[in-house]
Amino acid sequence: MDCVRREALAGFRPPVRAEKEGTLRYLRKSFARTLRAMSLGTAFFGVMAGSCLVTLTTGLADRSAGENMVTAVILAMSAAAVWWIRVCRKQKQRILRKVAAGEFQVAECTVYQVSFNVDLVSEADVKIADSLGQRCDFKFVLDAETARTCERDRDTKVLLLKCEEDFYELLSEFRMGSR
Repeated sequence: MDCVRREALAGFRPPVRAEKEGTLRYLRKSFARTLRAMSLGTAFFGVMAGSCLVTLTTGLADRSAGENMVTAVILAMSAAAVWWIRVCRKQKQRILRKVAAGEFQVAECTVYQVSFNVDLVSEADVKIADSLGQRCDFKFVLDAETARTCERDRDTKVLLLKCEEDFYELLSEFRMGSR
């Protein structure tokens, strides 16, 4: 059977109340670490950019052109890093707001291929099939406990979350706190 892209998967429906609550609880916990790291990254690269800007604006003639060029490159890279981190942070916050408002869809899926991750033993890469039997060629990340269950019982259902056009997350009862 041919595989389809994740955007072509069918069978999406509005979530029920328990799915909304579980999804929001999981994403808040999942995004919390990332959002904190993004805040630290913004602070670090912001201070870096600020110090380079001060260095360039004070005593420009006292340093060689090479030193000023290196400082300008560091300034540009730090400013770009701050901008990129802020864009990613806003996207995650927007997704959290949409999930909190229930503006997402879910589809029941089954797992047809499991590859356990050697780097992170608590997770596995899985490939899924939607309720119509269409197989997806994209590898999703799933907790190892659910992946083992899916490997033993191919009829185990997992939920595929779709928010906006490009955010997909594979959810299980374990991740949503139902077990």
